[in-house]
Order: sequence, then structure tokens, then C-alpha cells
Amino acid sequence: MKFVRYADDFVVMIAASLHEAKFIKFRIKDLLKANCVLELNDNKTIISSMSEKWNFLGAEIKNPKLNETWFVNPAIR
Repeated sequence: MKFVRYADDFVVMIAASLHEAKFIKFRIKDLLKANCVLELNDNKTIISSMSEKWNFLGAEIKNPKLNETWFVNPAIR
């Protein structure tokens, strides 16, 4: 698992199944609420494949590895 964070934006990158990604998202949401009094914005938080290039805070990111999963939360509010 790897992550990139800037202020209240972050990306978590994992090599896992969709089921595992959903579980990790739930755990991160729970930890943020319990330890930081922050909430994930469900409308801005997605789970997707890393097979395509994508943008994070203006930077284009691409990963040549297929079948990996990631999710992005552009703002925790």
C-alpha cells in the first residue's frame, strides 16, 4: 500500500481486489473519524483501477501495472 497526501487531499494505492479496497476504504474512514475527527466525502471518494492515467492536484499520474486498485479523496470535509 502506498499513499500520496497534500493538505486534506490524498490518494491510496493498493494491489488488491475490489472487496479488499472497499474494506481498506472503510477502515481509513473509521480511523480518520476516530483519531482525527475528519470524515471522507463519499461524493468525492472513488475506488477505481490504475490501468488508466489520472490527475491528482494537477499532476498527471500513470501506472503501467494493470489490475491494481486505488481510491481518491480530493477533499475531506
